[in-house]
Amino acid sequence: MLLTNIESACYDRFRRSVTLLVAAVTTVGGLTSASAQEKPSAEVVSVRAVVVGQDQVQRTITQPATIEPYYRAEIRSRLTEYVEEVCVDIGDSVAQGDILARLSIPEMQKQADVIAAKIGRLQAEERRAEAGVALATAAVTSARALLEQARSLVVARDAELKAIDAETSRVRDLVGRAAVEGRLLDEVTARRDAAAANRQAALSAVGSAEADTVVAQAKLKAAEADADVARAATDVTRAELAQLRVLMGFAELKAPFAGIVTKRTVNPGELVGSAAGSSSSASLFVVHQIDRVRCHISVPERDAAYVRPGDRIVLTFPSFSGEQIDAAVTRTSLSLDPETRTILVEAELPNPQNRLVPGMFGQAVLSIKSSATVSILPSQAVRFDGKGAAQVFVILDDSTVAVKSLQVLSDDGKTLQVSGVDPGQRVIDAHLQRFTDGQRVQVLNP
Repeated sequence: MLLTNIESACYDRFRRSVTLLVAAVTTVGGLTSASAQEKPSAEVVSVRAVVVGQDQVQRTITQPATIEPYYRAEIRSRLTEYVEEVCVDIGDSVAQGDILARLSIPEMQKQADVIAAKIGRLQAEERRAEAGVALATAAVTSARALLEQARSLVVARDAELKAIDAETSRVRDLVGRAAVEGRLLDEVTARRDAAAANRQAALSAVGSAEADTVVAQAKLKAAEADADVARAATDVTRAELAQLRVLMGFAELKAPFAGIVTKRTVNPGELVGSAAGSSSSASLFVVHQIDRVRCHISVPERDAAYVRPGDRIVLTFPSFSGEQIDAAVTRTSLSLDPETRTILVEAELPNPQNRLVPGMFGQAVLSIKSSATVSILPSQAVRFDGKGAAQVFVILDDSTVAVKSLQVLSDDGKTLQVSGVDPGQRVIDAHLQRFTDGQRVQVLNP
């Protein structure tokens, strides 16, 4: 029991000693940590400062460039026929209107012969109708002559009747005075009745002649209508033949412009289909005009508003290492592609030796006419963190530091064009130490 009490007292003294030791170590550690935290804030680092400058720079855009033919045409067949002859192959130069291939169209030729023969028959019917018009015209002329003759006869009968009426009046007066015998009055009266009957007959002849004239004129109009129908039938058939010959013209596939045949997918004897029935029918030939080519450049939306016709372009291509091609913006699409959010910029380039091949890929540096103001700094004043992000240490008016991130626009090895700081601001020049926000510094150079 005595040993147990002694051990307990010793254990209590040991525990109190450990507790005091731990408290002392904790106090010393806290003082040390506090001193370490206060030391950087209290330490003033001497630095040299540089002032952010500014410069007017020509805005440039670097984008991929693709060479396209000036014109590109896919040649298809309008007819469903067999290929009789292929006249060109890939790589051949063709002039506008040169024949690329011919199709066999014997049935269309026979159809053209039939229509030509039909036209001959219709022309004969046309001539017969014209003869009928001439005959009807003559009949009208004859009827009009007979009418005039009948009218003349009426005039003569009128004159004869008038003379007999005068004679009858004179004889009646003589008979009344018993100067002549009464039988003379009877004779004159009979002659007057005969003259009146002749006049009536003449009037009837005029009516008949007038009716004959109307009939002849109607027959003339009918003959003229028949002639018009015959001529119209001939014209319709001629138009059918002309339409057929237009279709026959499609049997010759021709080059729409001068260029190079870059594709041929047809051989003699093959049956080709009509392109009119299906827009997806395969092209038989592809022709490119490449004596003058187009360079297509897709410019992002942020720069699209600044591109204007006439802006300078410098082109480089892997095929022409070390060679630059100067060009200028010819036109833009003035519309953004909804998928890529880019605007199409096009430049036309002469290509007399066919060096620039459609599909060739290169790089375009586009200098737009509007300039921009950029901030410039010496390269040693810009730091880069572990992820490659650029930053500077800006010296504020109270001689404390503010860390600012930058975007480097260009780097010539000595000077950087940057965005993120304003011209006139002071930043720490080359220094081995990294600084934190709020850290106090002393600027050695005013």
